[in-house]
Amino acid sequence: MQKKPFLDIYRAYNIGKWEIAREAKVELNVVDCMLTHEPVARDDALKVLNVVSRLAGIRYSLKDVDVTLSESTS
Repeated sequence: MQKKPFLDIYRAYNIGKWEIAREAKVELNVVDCMLTHEPVARDDALKVLNVVSRLAGIRYSLKDVDVTLSESTS
């Protein structure tokens, strides 16, 4: 199964970046990075996907959405 780009999901539901960031309790640049395939922390990506899932009424996860994650420091 091919992952959907986050940009496609973002465009499909017409949810504002500010709304996503506020609801997910992340900085706006996290959403911007996800839209442009720049690395984000896994926890932040999960928060954003949870908000988008709730607002869209469809469950999205890292298994089906193409998100570039930053390297773990652990």
